[in-house]
Amino acid sequence: MEESKEITQEVKQKNQREEMYEKCNKRLALIHSKYPNIQEAPETIQEEASELNGLKVSLTTRNIWGDKEASNGLFIDSFKIKRYEEALANSESLKKENEKYISPKEEKDFEFPEVNLEEIDIAIDNMHSIEDQRKVMNKISELRSGFHSNEQNKKINELYEKWGSAKIKPIEKEESKVEATPPIKQSKFAQIYQKAKGKLRGIVDNLRNRFSKERNAEEKDIQTESEQDNSDEAR
Repeated sequence: MEESKEITQEVKQKNQREEMYEKCNKRLALIHSKYPNIQEAPETIQEEASELNGLKVSLTTRNIWGDKEASNGLFIDSFKIKRYEEALANSESLKKENEKYISPKEEKDFEFPEVNLEEIDIAIDNMHSIEDQRKVMNKISELRSGFHSNEQNKKINELYEKWGSAKIKPIEKEESKVEATPPIKQSKFAQIYQKAKGKLRGIVDNLRNRFSKERNAEEKDIQTESEQDNSDEAR
């Protein structure tokens, strides 16, 4: 029974820490949406962002030197609790002071920006080179350095782990198909020229055959006359 009570308390503490962490991240996301270059933001805005980051570090440092209960009921590592208490008080004070830059209504209406994690998931499945791998890692690193909801952070970390275990897949080469060269369509002039050329060749061939026949006939007549003369002399 006592063990069950301790587990319930630990779960409660875990949920409270996560809630506090997300609260800090949401405020930081709002600040950076208004001041993308934090170095150009008003000084008190920069200070608030620094205190919020201090809170996040304290919340994620767990039980290294033993936990102590903070003023807001959360158990923080004893090495970080002093910094946590300072950051907690300062961030609340600065937030009030910074209402002239970020109104309570702006904070109330603000939502975490949507991120296209499905696109990165698909990109991991389609890494075909070191360059692809590097590009995907750059996108994941950019997201990990941003400010997101706990659910978004969980999915981003899952993508990071998937990227780490994914292998580059070589592109399958498809057999190139040699396409038949389409016949060249002749122009009307070329067609007329080809027909005329064909007719001329036919006329020349006919003349050549005719000349050849006549010549053969003449040679035959000469040969016959020669044979006749030889026969007469023999008599």
